[in-house]
Amino acid sequence: MKIVTLNMRGWGSSAKRRKLSQFLKAGGLLLLWNSGIFSLNHVIN
Repeated sequence: MKIVTLNMRGWGSSAKRRKLSQFLKAGGLLLLWNSGIFSLNHVIN
């Protein structure tokens, strides 16, 4: 299992939506926490 952590603070909202949709299409599990920083973990099985 690989865990990819991205810090998306400072990105445009469209870039965030693109990354989120790419991760969802990849079939990973998205965990979103600390909305002020907008970090996420992409867990790949």
